[in-house]
Amino acid sequence: MNDYFRTFYQYFNVLPVNNPELLRQTMSLRYQVYCVEHCFESPGRYPDCLECDHFDGISKHSCLRHLSSQQLAGTVRLVLADQAYPERLFPMEEHCVILPEFKEIIESYPRCQIAEISRLAVSKEFRRRTKEAETVHGIIDQGEMERRREEERRTVPQITLGLFQGIVTMSTESDVKLWFAAMEPQLLRLLKQFGIVFTQAGPMVDYHGRRLPCIAKAGELMEGIKQRRPDVWGFITQYGKNVPA
Repeated sequence: MNDYFRTFYQYFNVLPVNNPELLRQTMSLRYQVYCVEHCFESPGRYPDCLECDHFDGISKHSCLRHLSSQQLAGTVRLVLADQAYPERLFPMEEHCVILPEFKEIIESYPRCQIAEISRLAVSKEFRRRTKEAETVHGIIDQGEMERRREEERRTVPQITLGLFQGIVTMSTESDVKLWFAAMEPQLLRLLKQFGIVFTQAGPMVDYHGRRLPCIAKAGELMEGIKQRRPDVWGFITQYGKNVPA
């Protein structure tokens, strides 16, 4: 295993959200990120401090747990096609303009093979976390403190890649062939640095901040990652265990 990703597993675990309590924790984190830190949504809409919407019921969810603290560092969901109403629009289709040439691509897929990457959230509180509290006595050598801080600083991009591992796992389980994602430009650039290349499918919109509507054929995107960054491909597919076709 690449040393870069070995460090990840020292600090984090990628988990399916498969029980009500874990789902509550993910919605609490989403509330913190979307309503408190960034004001994308009004806190007043969620008196229970749990950010949710009508797409959660037809979504799969994954989260990233920080091992030493057991706190959630991040979460993401995969909105699936509505089995009861297959032609129901995905969030990106509701809020973004999609150019005609990309609509043709979308229409060539059965709706049950399409899913939208959504509500990717990383805790700001976690990003500021230091390592002093990891020992029983709460005091560590200054040099050791700096080494641990540097190690954790280097895991910040890994948080996003860990969530993408969750996306890949959920997509493989649900036989997803085409991904939608309304992404911040910064996230799009970060993913590209790791060989994960989505295609912009329309103009920028103001939807939970500045977002670009993007699509990707899952099989083609994964093959591109394998060619450009085999280390990243290995990490996000758990070394070939989960590979969307």
